[in-house]
Amino acid sequence: MKNNLILFQNYIKTTFRRMVKQPGYTLINMVGLTSGIMVFLLIFSYVAREYSYDNSWKDSEKIHRINVSLNFNGRMDPIALTSYNIAQSMKTAFPEVEASTMIFKTNVTNSETGVTVWYEDQMLELPSFTYADADFFKVFDYPFTEGNAETALAEPKSMVLSTELAKRLFDDTPALGKMLRINKTTYVVTGVIDKNHHLTHLEFDALVSLSTHSQKTLEEFRSDWFWLLGYTYVKFNDASAAEGFDAKLEQFNKDVIQPWIKEVNVDGSIDLSHEPVTHIHFNNSLQYDSSSNVNESTVKIFAVIAGFLLLIAAINYMNLATARSVRRAREIGIRKVAGAHRLQLIVQFLGESYLLTALSFALAWSFAELAMPYFNDLTGLSLSLSDLIFANISTFLILLLTFLLLGLLSGFYPAIVLSSFAPVKALRPGASSGKSSPLQLVNLRKILVVLQFVISTGMIIATFIVSSQLNFVMNHPKGIDSEQVMVVHFPRDSTLVANKNVIREQFLALPEVKQVSAGASLPGYLSGRLMFFVGDTNKPEVHTMNIYLVDHEFFDLFGIPVNNGRVFSRDYPNDDSTAFVVNQAAADYLGYDDPLAVEMDCGMGVKGKIVGVVKDFHYASLHSPIEPLVFILRENSVRFLAIKIQTTQMAATVEKVQQIWQEFDQKNYFHYTFLNDRYAKQYLHEQRMLTLFGYFSLIIVLISCLGLYGLSAFSTEQRTREIGIRKVLGGSPSSILTLLIKGFMVLVLIAGLISIPIVYYLMSEWLNEFAFRVPVSAFHFIAGFMVSAFIALATVLFQAFKALRNNPVDAIKYE
Repeated sequence: MKNNLILFQNYIKTTFRRMVKQPGYTLINMVGLTSGIMVFLLIFSYVAREYSYDNSWKDSEKIHRINVSLNFNGRMDPIALTSYNIAQSMKTAFPEVEASTMIFKTNVTNSETGVTVWYEDQMLELPSFTYADADFFKVFDYPFTEGNAETALAEPKSMVLSTELAKRLFDDTPALGKMLRINKTTYVVTGVIDKNHHLTHLEFDALVSLSTHSQKTLEEFRSDWFWLLGYTYVKFNDASAAEGFDAKLEQFNKDVIQPWIKEVNVDGSIDLSHEPVTHIHFNNSLQYDSSSNVNESTVKIFAVIAGFLLLIAAINYMNLATARSVRRAREIGIRKVAGAHRLQLIVQFLGESYLLTALSFALAWSFAELAMPYFNDLTGLSLSLSDLIFANISTFLILLLTFLLLGLLSGFYPAIVLSSFAPVKALRPGASSGKSSPLQLVNLRKILVVLQFVISTGMIIATFIVSSQLNFVMNHPKGIDSEQVMVVHFPRDSTLVANKNVIREQFLALPEVKQVSAGASLPGYLSGRLMFFVGDTNKPEVHTMNIYLVDHEFFDLFGIPVNNGRVFSRDYPNDDSTAFVVNQAAADYLGYDDPLAVEMDCGMGVKGKIVGVVKDFHYASLHSPIEPLVFILRENSVRFLAIKIQTTQMAATVEKVQQIWQEFDQKNYFHYTFLNDRYAKQYLHEQRMLTLFGYFSLIIVLISCLGLYGLSAFSTEQRTREIGIRKVLGGSPSSILTLLIKGFMVLVLIAGLISIPIVYYLMSEWLNEFAFRVPVSAFHFIAGFMVSAFIALATVLFQAFKALRNNPVDAIKYE
């Protein structure tokens, strides 16, 4: 035992001594490993967070959400919302359901029209508030800092606040019992919850009791199974109950919902399904789902990048360790002659790898903590490395396993190679190896260099493709005039709505303002959706289509061309009850030869004919095709004022608009944006992805080049005598440069060729998320390869020029 301890101490000392004596070699390994581990830690914190959504609820495996699919005329619309009836039925019709709850937001179709909350004379804007029934906390176990779960939402006009909102409103004084006013309704605070205790898809700052709605309103909710209001969640008695629940939902549909659909004479169906709450965050297939949902493939891509970074760093270590095996042959021979066994040598070299890995991990952790604020800015998240990794034992174990695997991967092959040296050969001058021949080592290093540059070249090509797609969607014609359109968010205030026309006229009086439109819908914002009864009133076709509630000025302000018929006009005073305007996609979808002869009923007090067909425009992002859209005239449904500005003095014009606004409204925030900014926000995820791809590509290339630099330096050193002899014999600098760089550049070329099919497949899959996309062209691959090749060439040339500057006499004077 004592001998082993002495041996271990000797290994530590010799390892540190070698690191000090070979600073260049140590620096390359440390920088490569530290950079790779640092970025891995940043990405790991992001990936761990994404996979943590809705996993921390008590009995999270028992909680599921009910979804619906509307099926009419061969069109299926999967939707995350359900009707009030469906939510109520979960409580009574299914004995395996322990608890169920329904929530719905005040602004499902638009996350940017806020509500103003008043406490005494203090005003605060919220993105929205959410209605929830009394059983909400039986399903979702938020911890209460004030109040309790049993009574918090039991009474009408009860409100539960997040700790952040309570702090903003009341500072450090108790919130319980305080009165808050929203519009003309006063609510009493009955609870405060720690919303940050759970990472979840649920988005709210305040919960209001669902019973706040009058019984009359609730009866209206109950009257229609098609009225999709909010989100319904169930908590099963046992997690295994979810396995047979689909069949029970189907039977419930046949017994209860379908008879009602036949009774109201509609040809269609509603299909019910359920999904675990832990799956919601990665589900992007449902309409009106959580805005925090992400594409799981993107998260997996970043996880793979993190793995690649560690692999490249490990490859650097392996390459440099085996390349320098000649220098360590004598040391190994002496240790073996002195009685060291092969296993002891393997332990020594693995120990060196783990020691260097541990030092790199410590440095990487420090740098990652320093870089985290900048990483948060890039991702738009609030990540904390320590909180995410140590708060969950599984993430900590993954990190520990990563450390063990990285140390093993980096050191195992060099340990096997170096420990195999035969003592007699190792102590002979010019020794190289024992059982592993130089040719085997050279071939392995070539394979590893190729693998490194497959990854780095692939990342550069992928960055070019992402950049091209982002540039395409940002500059693709929208089909409308969206330039210099200022959008003012209209509060839910009846007084302001009544003064809408006066406000509009005062805006139009400004010489900088060309047109003003007031409505509930705007391009770039999520649209509503309705069922339309089309054709024969006795047996109508049922179609679900998106709707825009607009005013008379909408089409003029946005310059939307008319393909057929007309748009809404004040010359036709009954347009708000007898007329529809549709886009070309809706006209094509309905399939009538003459769309202007089509009669429709939407159940909103509008029953009449299509009076006009307008040209298609992109009212949503280019992720989706242009879908059927119906315009309904609603002068008094106002959530936005769109102001078309015709001046370059934007700041001054905004100030004038704000002054006019505040003459009418001093109770609410003046909240505005520009329409093109809103369109751009739809691609915020892609913009962040491009930025991250760029940084990660740069780091991967730098780590690869560090390894290439070390290998080229060692290769040049090994050929010093050969270069000297060639120079003495009259070899030209160009021929010697070609000799030194040719082998490496061939490897880079091979890596580029291998990366082509891999990147083409992966990026084609990513581009399939867009209905409108750029083609993957030869330009992306050529440009990516040229960048990778240029960086590799510069790295190798640096060493080659250094070798050329050496005096040949110094290289051959002992020959």
